[in-house]
Formats: sequence, C-alpha cells, structure tokens
Amino acid sequence: MRKNYKLKRKIAFSTLLIILFLCLVGIGEAATIKLRITVEKANIRLKPTTESVVIFQAPLGAILNAEEKIGEWYRVNLPPDERGVVVSGYIHQSIVEVLEEIKEVPKEEIIEEKKSSELKEEKEVESEQIPQVPRREPTKRYSFRAGLGLSFPSGDWADLFNLGLGLSAGNGFSIVRQQMFDIELLGSIEAHMFFRKSEYSEINWTRLILSGDGRFNFKVDPITIFVQGGLGLYLDSLEISVWWWKEEGTELRFGPRIGGGIACRDLEIIAMYHLVENNMFTVMGSVIYRF
Repeated sequence: MRKNYKLKRKIAFSTLLIILFLCLVGIGEAATIKLRITVEKANIRLKPTTESVVIFQAPLGAILNAEEKIGEWYRVNLPPDERGVVVSGYIHQSIVEVLEEIKEVPKEEIIEEKKSSELKEEKEVESEQIPQVPRREPTKRYSFRAGLGLSFPSGDWADLFNLGLGLSAGNGFSIVRQQMFDIELLGSIEAHMFFRKSEYSEINWTRLILSGDGRFNFKVDPITIFVQGGLGLYLDSLEISVWWWKEEGTELRFGPRIGGGIACRDLEIIAMYHLVENNMFTVMGSVIYRF
C-alpha cells in the first residue's frame, strides 16, 4: 500500500514538471504580426491616440513587426538609435495592411545566439525593418507645374523694356526621395513677351524657352527650399517698326540658367537668371500638381 502511494506521488510530480516545462516553452514563443504601410507617410505615435506626438514617419511600402494590438492600434518597434536603444510606438490599423502572423524564436535560443561577435549584425538587421528608398532608383513621382511671373531683361534691352509677363508649364519626377530632401529632374516650356510703343516706334519681342533642369529640395514640412539649374533652348522673335521702316528676325540660342526659390505645399516662387545673349532675370509663381 505504501509502495503504491509513493508511485502515485512520483507520477503526479513528473506530470507537474512536464506541464511546467510546456508552459515555459509557450512563454518563450510570441506571435508577431507583420504589417505593410499603405500610405505615403505613416505617423508612428508615442501613445495609441491621434493626439499623441509623432515620433517617426514610415514610408509607403515599409514592413513593420507588431508585437500586440491595443484596440485599433498596433505597437511596433522602431530601429535602434546610435546608443542601441529600441523605441516602441503605435500605428493605427487604417494605414497598414496585415501580411501574416509569424512565430518568434524561443527566448532561450535568442539568449544563446546573442554573443558579443553578433551584436553588430543584429543591429543592422533591425535597422532594415523600415527600408529607405534607394538613392539611385527613380521613385516615379511625377509633378506638373504651371505659373505666371515677371521678366526683367538686361544688357542692351534694359533701356527698352521695363518688365514683361511670363508663363511657364513643366513636368518632372524624383530620382532620389528621402524624408528631408530629394533631387528632381524637370522639363519646362516658358513664354516671355516684351513690348514698347511710342509715337514713332513699336518694338515687340517674344522669347520661348525649352529647358531641362535639375533641382535639389531641402524640406522642413511644410516649407521646401530649393536650388535649381540647367540648360535652356531660347527662341527669340523680334519685330521693330519705326515709321516707314520695319524689320523682323528670329534667332535660336542655347545657354545655362540658374536660380532657386521656396515652396509651401503646392505653391512655389522661383527666381531664375538666364545666362545667354540678351540675358534676363525672371520671377515666377507656380502651382504644382503631383500624381
């Protein structure tokens, strides 16, 4: 009778150990939800509320790993900073797409693998969770610009004309796009008209410009400061009438142009100096349409 009692006690104790072991293994595994960003810039906030401060912005298509969901918010880990500190934030379910749920490696194995020689590699892997846009691949982000401005001729024409009206329309796309800056290639066509009429003479000058420019943008939302420069093909049509005498002529010129300006969201002002024969200074205000 005493032997049966000891045997039952050993069986119960062994069963308890097996159950405890299975619980520990279960605790070591955690489900991770893999998310994909579905908007251009996704705000990751400090707390799960829209009134909380934004601590990071993830680009379109970035992959994030969420450890848990609180209401309509997912808690995700951001890449570690220079000190190796990992910060967690919250992202709303409306701007992400759930890809899959995966099982993480048990904690016991992670501890064994985290040796001093592998710490650097783990930081690089974590930093790649939110990929950056490749520096030399086009982002295919196109824009259309149309604007109206003023033109100021110089040189021999400065005494003839005070100012002229200019119209510009152009298109471009980004070849590098980061959070704080991007580089664009732009193509545009402009028209500038100058005229003067007096009692004895009439002068009309029309200048058409077909240009290709490069632009470097520095962004501090919502303001963008940019530097722009490139080459232009200038077609000048000149008509001079003095009493009984009239002369018409057309000339084609090619030369550089350089300038810069400031933009706020979809509005921009650009000043440009055209370094060609009969050079001129232009100031244009434009509206941008992006697609």
